[in-house]
Amino acid sequence: MNDHCKALLLELEEQLKYIALETDNPLSSAELSFQVVQNNLKNLKQFIVKYKFKSIAEEIFFFKELKPTFCSKLFYHISIYNIETRNPSGEYKVIKKYLQKELDKLKHYFDNKPVIVLYYGLKKKVGLINSFFFLFMIEIWFSAIYAGHQYVQDVMAGHFVQ
Repeated sequence: MNDHCKALLLELEEQLKYIALETDNPLSSAELSFQVVQNNLKNLKQFIVKYKFKSIAEEIFFFKELKPTFCSKLFYHISIYNIETRNPSGEYKVIKKYLQKELDKLKHYFDNKPVIVLYYGLKKKVGLINSFFFLFMIEIWFSAIYAGHQYVQDVMAGHFVQ
C-alpha cells in the first residue's frame, strides 16, 4: 500500500511540474493542476476502497500521513484557483493591493493558529511531539471553552480536523 501511494504521489508531482512548466497562464495552470490532483485522489480512493489494511497502524498511517499529502495539494491548488479567479484586471496598483490583501488573510490565519503551525512544523522531526501537543490542545480547548475563545468556534467548524 505504501509503495503504491508513493508511486501515485510521485506521478502526481511529475504531472504538476509539467503543468507548471508548460502553462503560462496562472489561472489555467491552477485549473489544470486542480483537475490532475482531483483525478489522482479518485485513483487513490479506488485503490483504498479495494485494499485491505494489514493492521490498524497501517490504516492510521494512511489517514494521518499519506492521504493528507494528497489533500494538501488539492487545497493548495483550489486556493490558487480562487485567488486567480478573483484577481482584478487593471493597473499594477490594483492587482498589488488585491494580492497583498490575500497575503494578509493567510498571515492572519497562521498568526491566529500558532500552535497548529508549530505542531506541523515539528511533527516530522519528533515522534513524541504528538503526545505533547494532544495534551496541550486539550488544555487549550478546556480553557477556550471556559473563556469562550475563538478556538471553540474553530473546533466546532472543524478547522482542526484533517
